[in-house]
Amino acid sequence: MPTADPCAPPDRRAAITDAAIAILGEGGSKALTHRAIDRLLGYAEGTTSAYFRRREDLVMATVRHLFAADFRRIDMLFAAWADKDDAPSPDDLAQWFADTLAQVRATQAESGRGDMGMLARYECFLMARRHPETNRLLRESFARRTGHTAQLFARMGAPHPDRAATQFEIALRGAFFSAAFVPDLMDEAGLLNAAHFRREIDAAMLA
Repeated sequence: MPTADPCAPPDRRAAITDAAIAILGEGGSKALTHRAIDRLLGYAEGTTSAYFRRREDLVMATVRHLFAADFRRIDMLFAAWADKDDAPSPDDLAQWFADTLAQVRATQAESGRGDMGMLARYECFLMARRHPETNRLLRESFARRTGHTAQLFARMGAPHPDRAATQFEIALRGAFFSAAFVPDLMDEAGLLNAAHFRREIDAAMLA
């Protein structure tokens, strides 16, 4: 069996966990094996095992890698709003969320299979029911995003920004879930556009 090469490129572990995310999104947690990653990356059989001996180690490294990328993406998305002097308007915020969702859907359309990162993330939601560490990371991800959203609602004058952010984030997760799995139903109903998000923002402001 190959051993982990100390002189190997530092991104070898990242390459393995990136491949694992793709496999997790494509085939679910049962498809995530050392051998599947070796095949996908063209590695000699046993290479992934040299870096992550147990399957549990591989799964948790993949989950941590996925959520670390989530944390960076969340911080980057909200940084643009933090740098603005003026408070965001509900219309601007609604359009921003609609544009973000449109980008996700464009990625799905281009791949023809959906966003593997998003599908892997939903697979982690299922895993969180059984794995305490995955559940902790999932809750940390939710809390990080809700914290950013609460700051936006506070700047818009919401009387209870934390409650408003929690309500809006619940609706937002439902919107992204629907976009991932039943986009045609949302299109037929004329939802998931800026007007839809404006209604959700208005409702959250009253929470």
